[in-house]
Amino acid sequence: PTTLTYTVCPQLSEETVRRVVDNVALLQSRCKTPLILENPPQYFTVPGSTMAMADFVNLVLSHCEVGFLLDLSHFLIAVLNTGADADEELSRLPLDRVREIHISGMNVESRIAWDDHATPAPAREFELLERVLAHSRPLALTLEYNWSPNFPEAILHAHIARVRNML
Repeated sequence: PTTLTYTVCPQLSEETVRRVVDNVALLQSRCKTPLILENPPQYFTVPGSTMAMADFVNLVLSHCEVGFLLDLSHFLIAVLNTGADADEELSRLPLDRVREIHISGMNVESRIAWDDHATPAPAREFELLERVLAHSRPLALTLEYNWSPNFPEAILHAHIARVRNML
């Protein structure tokens, strides 16, 4: 058995990179479907971390033949919660490896940004999306608004139109 998902961001260290790379190799030996790895949300700096998220993603992807699922909400949450500069960190990601992009909402409670698929994505995510699309053409783009059956349909249609216009 292998587990590659995390409820919270793992420790960003070389040890975790090795664990992820080993798990990916095991999965690839058992299934022939191409794999993509998603950046996790980072709600706090995990004790024992020795690198920034962009460094972690780059190191993992440099050792794996996988695509990159760039979750822009997770990315924005990570930079807001760690005090990093979003534009600088985005420029350090391997955007040429992006195969899928996720967009969703987020909330800030007690000065901590949290993933929230029941609220509209902030304008900043769409600004980041434009930057990513200048360097990458993903195979899929997902609007993750699946936590509330009452999500405003007008906002969903507006976001779909905005994304289509960008593409």
